[in-house]
Amino acid sequence: MAVDIRTLLLVQAMTLTLALAVMVILYVRYRSFRGPGWWVSGAAAAAVSLLLMLGRSAVPADWFAHLGGLAVIVSYSLFYNGMRQFSGYRVEPWLPLAALVLSLLSPLLVPVFEPAQARGIVLSVALGTLSVSTGLTLLRGRHRPGEFGRRFTCMIWLLNGVMMFGRTVLLISDPAMADTSGLQNGVGAVLMWSVLFCFAMAAGPVLMTTEQLADNLARRTRDLESEIEERQMIQQRLSDSEAQFRRLIEAAPFPVLILHPPRGTILYINRLAAALFRAGPAELLDRPVEAFHQHPAAARSFVAEVTERGLVLDQEMLARDAQGTTLVLLVSAVRLPFHGQDCIMACANDITARKQLEQALEQARDDAETALDVQKRAMSEQRNFLAMVSHEFRTPLSIISSSADSLAALHPEEESRLTRINRAVLRMQGLIDTCLAHEWLESATQARRSDRVEIVPLLQRLAEEVRALHPDRVLDLDLSALAEESRCPDGPVITGDATLLSVVFSNLVENAVKYSPAPAPIRLEAAVERDDILTLRVSDSGIGITPEERERIFEKFFRSTRTERTPGAGLGLYLARQIIGAHDGDISLENPASGTGTVFRVCLPLAAPVPAQA
Repeated sequence: MAVDIRTLLLVQAMTLTLALAVMVILYVRYRSFRGPGWWVSGAAAAAVSLLLMLGRSAVPADWFAHLGGLAVIVSYSLFYNGMRQFSGYRVEPWLPLAALVLSLLSPLLVPVFEPAQARGIVLSVALGTLSVSTGLTLLRGRHRPGEFGRRFTCMIWLLNGVMMFGRTVLLISDPAMADTSGLQNGVGAVLMWSVLFCFAMAAGPVLMTTEQLADNLARRTRDLESEIEERQMIQQRLSDSEAQFRRLIEAAPFPVLILHPPRGTILYINRLAAALFRAGPAELLDRPVEAFHQHPAAARSFVAEVTERGLVLDQEMLARDAQGTTLVLLVSAVRLPFHGQDCIMACANDITARKQLEQALEQARDDAETALDVQKRAMSEQRNFLAMVSHEFRTPLSIISSSADSLAALHPEEESRLTRINRAVLRMQGLIDTCLAHEWLESATQARRSDRVEIVPLLQRLAEEVRALHPDRVLDLDLSALAEESRCPDGPVITGDATLLSVVFSNLVENAVKYSPAPAPIRLEAAVERDDILTLRVSDSGIGITPEERERIFEKFFRSTRTERTPGAGLGLYLARQIIGAHDGDISLENPASGTGTVFRVCLPLAAPVPAQA
């Protein structure tokens, strides 16, 4: 059966139509791939060239020669750039442009070759160059060039380049090869190769696209596997973190609850929280926290506040346990994720006992204030009573004393009896002063007087009173050191209360008289020592004080075991220390030089001298 050129062109047309259809499908289905769009355009340009060949009888020869050649070069150029993009390279316009320019310069070869021969040579060189460039692009492509489809397509394009360059050699050596009117001169072989090349143009892209899909699928599979592995690792870390979080909550030394807003549903509770509410976890889980609150609206408000602010600290709440017992809780809460949910972790501190203690303390304070008010009223009444008693006693005592003095002048023979009367008066006056001093110390609001007290006259009056009360005792008052003191030319002066100071000195001297034998003298001496300090010493040679009792003699109501047979209340030395302390002074017990008896030392700051008036 004879095959003419038209039959081969029809076969080539069908093959090219198949290739065009395949490339359109690839372009429509895989728009994300770079390259199929260029392939479709290249196949369309090849179809235009083929249509020109089929209609060559209706087209002038020169038009066919130029238009057909340009269409084929455009087709190869589009395939070349499509393969570049598919292989991972950018579009290269210079080589296709050079091929087009070269085809337009074919008339320059007319002086050397026949016009048809010149056009054939230029077209073959241009197509061969584009074919080899396309094959090399596929060979060194960035996207895995060792795949079968890519190698197959690369081989087809390289073979096509070899065919084009071979045809160029034949055209140069034999001008008859430029005649394409029949199947002679190798035209049939070229058309047969064109049919195969069109088929390869359809098969190659399909293979490459399939392999690219497989590669993308494999890469996506690897990515998914990596992502799954990463998610599993994250899930494992999250699981480990939640397990650690649970252990921390269980080990927490305070009750902890995990709540889910908006109702505050209990999702988790540690053992201390379960013990606080006196219920098992199963009884508490999945229940709203307001069920254990005295005021459900306050519980809902608390959950809403934590949800909005993210953190709430030290808020008091009234709750109740499973048995209905009221609890006072100090709650702090924070928002955090738990099991993939936005939850609230609440930490509670049971302050019920503290609140009860505060209430008890408040009640005790109220009771104490009430008792204090009662005591203040009683003390006020006592002060008024003592003031009344002092006034009522001092007036008759003064009358008795003055009357006794008058009688002594009129009746000298009754002097001994009248002297006893004066002693009793002085004793009563001393007792009144002691009571008033004790009352002054017991009153926290009583203000201390700040008079300028001259010490020498005060001590001299004290000595006279003691000698009058105890004529059988010897009181040695030594003020010689004060007379020699240049810092006190007018005598030492103390700022304070003369009555209270008299009570102190009188108590010390009376104790010396009371606890020492009658023949033994009592010594009262005064001197100004360092830093303008007045020092008074009261010494006796009496029973003394044991070392064990020396630290306690200034305690209230304390009496030495050696003085049990001697009447007394144990207030004298206590009052002395309090009064001297109120005057910024100090009273202490010294070791006697003789080894027996007692020595009390009183230190008082001297008053600042009064500036002389001009």
